[in-house]
Formats: sequence, structure tokens, C-alpha cells
Amino acid sequence: MALEHAASAIVWRVVVRMLDEHLAMLTAGEAPAQSVPRPGILAVLTDMKAQIEQVVKNVNTCLSAGGATVNDIIFTISQVKDPGEFEKYAELRARYFGPPSPESATVPVSQLADPDFLVQIEAFAAIK
Repeated sequence: MALEHAASAIVWRVVVRMLDEHLAMLTAGEAPAQSVPRPGILAVLTDMKAQIEQVVKNVNTCLSAGGATVNDIIFTISQVKDPGEFEKYAELRARYFGPPSPESATVPVSQLADPDFLVQIEAFAAIK
């Protein structure tokens, strides 16, 4: 596991070399927190749509730091407090990530790392 700095945020990522010379990349559960001007202080958006948009930005930052793009994503795992609310924004997620793969999953949870988080997403990417 490597700790990297990307876009003024601390980003965790895991990269594993695959047998066919591809790399697999995992973005750790990206939350809807955004950096604000004071380092170390996070701002959390309060509605599902805004949180999904922020999570997508955070996933993109992590992918970019590892040399990947959303086009390299092979599946995602979305942990959500309210699956019904999350599904209302399927078109929004598809616009950013493309259609979900059969391996992608949405997992309902009662609590995330911060009580204000409504969603977090892990993205698994294959880098050529």
C-alpha cells in the first residue's frame, strides 16, 4: 500500500502487477469529503447528488495519480446508507463511470467513516 499526495489530499491506492503485465489499481473507499483552503480540514456535502459528484472527483484524482482513467475501471463497489436514494442518480453515475459492469455492486450500510457520509466508492481499474 502506498501513501501518495494528489491534488492537495492524502490518497491511498494499491497497485498489483498482474500475470499478463497489466497493473490492477484499487482506489480505497473514496468518500464525499473535499479539501478546503485550510489543509487537514474537510468539508462534507449534505445531499446524495452532491456527494456522488464529489466522490467521482476523488476517484478521478486517485486514478490519475496511479496513471489510470475512468475508462480503465473494471468494476466498482458502492457502499451507501440509502440504496433507494442512490439509485435515483444512476444516470449521473453512468455519465461519469459509464454503464456498470456485471461485477459492480451496491452494498447498503448503516454507517460509513463519518456520520454525514451517504456514499463511498471503491474503484478497481486495470492499467495497460
